[in-house]
Amino acid sequence: MFAPITDTIAAIATPPGTGGIGIVRVSGPEALPLACRLFHKKGQEDPVRPETLVSHHLTLGHIRDPRSGEILDEALVVVMRAPRSFTGEDVVEFQAHGGPFLLRTLLALILDQGARLAEPGEFTRRAFLAGRMDLTQAEGVMDLIEARTAAARKMGSALLRGELGSEVRRLRESLLSLATRMAAEIDFPEDVGELVDPAAMLRDLEDVYLPTLSRWIRRGEDGMRLREGLRLVIAGVPNVGKSSLMNRLLEQERSIVTDIPGTTRDLVEESLHLAGLPFVLTDTAGIRESGDPVENMGIERARAKIREADRVLLVLDATKGADAPSCLLEAEIRPCPYVVVFNKKDLVEDAEALVLPPSWQPEARVAVCARTGEGMDALKKILCDLAAPPTMEHAALPNLRHKQAFEETCAALSRVRAGLEAGDFWDLLAVDLDTAIRELGRVLGEHPEPDLLDRIFSDFCIGK
Repeated sequence: MFAPITDTIAAIATPPGTGGIGIVRVSGPEALPLACRLFHKKGQEDPVRPETLVSHHLTLGHIRDPRSGEILDEALVVVMRAPRSFTGEDVVEFQAHGGPFLLRTLLALILDQGARLAEPGEFTRRAFLAGRMDLTQAEGVMDLIEARTAAARKMGSALLRGELGSEVRRLRESLLSLATRMAAEIDFPEDVGELVDPAAMLRDLEDVYLPTLSRWIRRGEDGMRLREGLRLVIAGVPNVGKSSLMNRLLEQERSIVTDIPGTTRDLVEESLHLAGLPFVLTDTAGIRESGDPVENMGIERARAKIREADRVLLVLDATKGADAPSCLLEAEIRPCPYVVVFNKKDLVEDAEALVLPPSWQPEARVAVCARTGEGMDALKKILCDLAAPPTMEHAALPNLRHKQAFEETCAALSRVRAGLEAGDFWDLLAVDLDTAIRELGRVLGEHPEPDLLDRIFSDFCIGK
């Protein structure tokens, strides 16, 4: 499906900006000859010979412009000969000083020698095409690079180690074995006899295959939350302290706080990390009836954001409790899971004893003082308990692409189960079984479509 790779690519592999060390990576059939035209061992006038560079060993020397003879930098070079490299090709990395202009100049010299600039994610794409990793592992590379929390780092690392891919591969191989025996029965019924026991196949579907896929789908939902962050929306009527709560959670003055109702008129959104878990925190306009058209726009945006939320923090003024305006708002947000936060606990005798109407069903309740910070540790613990996936003991969490493939696989195997119970012919069951096998193959990158690879690797940085 894919043409053999004949060109050599190069890119700066370290982040933009000034640093102590910068790396330029080269990969492809001409990587080693190209590097030898630029690199001189320390104290030697002639370029280094390829046979003197030991694979996976650092060599100190100078980078020289082959046209002018000018020394560009003192650097370390490491050669990783195929197939023992990240891409499976010959790879050379120049470890130079990390000045941006210096690295760009070095990259230009390499391109002048016949390499071309790598596309985003092209090194990892070549590793995948060379069979160095499956597609879940390649996606793990991206998760690891983009990880903003400890949980996300663990997830990316587990994917890169191939934990999810190994699970999927085992299930796929089991289904392939079943499909092979089923095909033999269809094509050579008199020669092979009964190779598939319908009762045992039904038990496997109900006890192993479908429950396994259901677990993966749930883990996929957990993975999405860990990658994107749990969406928390702070809601309430005006002047209950929503913006003060936002600032206290962020530990910075992000939202404007005044005693004037309707101060917040637009959405204020920030990322928040608690105990290694990511959140997206949104402060909203106080919801009330207003004659101000600008404030009403903010209120409608607040309502739309509440409908998109994973959790709502319903903030109440502890001195007023669940008053009539708050009851109207609670009825509006009830379809979304919510936590009741009694603010201004310092102004009442016992905020913990405040009564909520029987119709309210919050996941939790807590009393805080956003002004002083009292009670905030309890609120943060509640948020972490709600955000921590129940499957966190398994770090290799699927992404959205995997989850969709698992859902298609689950639907196909559910049709196989229904067909078995109805007594359908093997020919009909084999069609859905093949669909399930194909979907699991897509997760691993078996026979991938070029458009799919383009979508995945275009999100990578250049140099990875």
